[in-house]
Amino acid sequence: MKSLKDIEIETKLIVAAADPEAVFDEIQRCESPEGYRLRLAERKILSDTYFDTTGGRLQRSKWAVRVRRIGDATHVALKGPSTNNESGVSTRTEIEGHWNEDLLRRIEVQLNAIDDNYEKMRYSGDPINSFKAAGLRLIQDRETLRITLDAERRSEHSRIGGSAGPIVAQIMLDKVTYHFAKGRIRHHEAEIEAAKDGSEKDVATIAEHLKDTCSGELLGCKWSKLAIGRAIESLLQRRRLVIPDSGTLCLTRKHFTELENILGSM
Repeated sequence: MKSLKDIEIETKLIVAAADPEAVFDEIQRCESPEGYRLRLAERKILSDTYFDTTGGRLQRSKWAVRVRRIGDATHVALKGPSTNNESGVSTRTEIEGHWNEDLLRRIEVQLNAIDDNYEKMRYSGDPINSFKAAGLRLIQDRETLRITLDAERRSEHSRIGGSAGPIVAQIMLDKVTYHFAKGRIRHHEAEIEAAKDGSEKDVATIAEHLKDTCSGELLGCKWSKLAIGRAIESLLQRRRLVIPDSGTLCLTRKHFTELENILGSM
């Protein structure tokens, strides 16, 4: 049986607006949903690198290996396929932690189940070196500026006394920059993820509140950042997306129909 810490519960909302930054500002200013209190937790920059086997077995099986750097810290995750419920909340296996040999061996157990040809990796202090030496190839490179809001559940005691309740979810406002040979593509989204004391219901309730607050500017999305990046790459290759001379293209509503068509066929 998988441990609770290996299960991720979240939903994702794409920012489909002419001014995505204004939507993020509105979310940070909005009233908290009934029964919750929102507060700013942190801002940070995430540098993510994704790997796959040479034959692309992980992508075909809907798994992904990610190396994430936050300042001097290095985290590695193995993410599994998502299962979505009627509210658009997804659950999936996620084995994640600070990079060490124990984490590597936990990830290897799952990799061996996915790919019979997978070779045992040698641990090194840099996971990118370990993955490359094992024959895995880099498939995506991106950077995310993340603003995190904690969602605390209000109890009768916290309403009266003003003390904080348990954190049941986090709202991550992500400005994602994908790096390609010809330039950068920028994409904005909001992720709502259950915390240790949270549930699918908490995630769905907060997501609906955000959609009501930003009427028509937040769209439900079942696709991961990795999948969105692959769809963007496909459109670039077909010349259906063109990066301007400035070197950066910011995605808006007009781009999402084409992206959805590509994602639906992947």
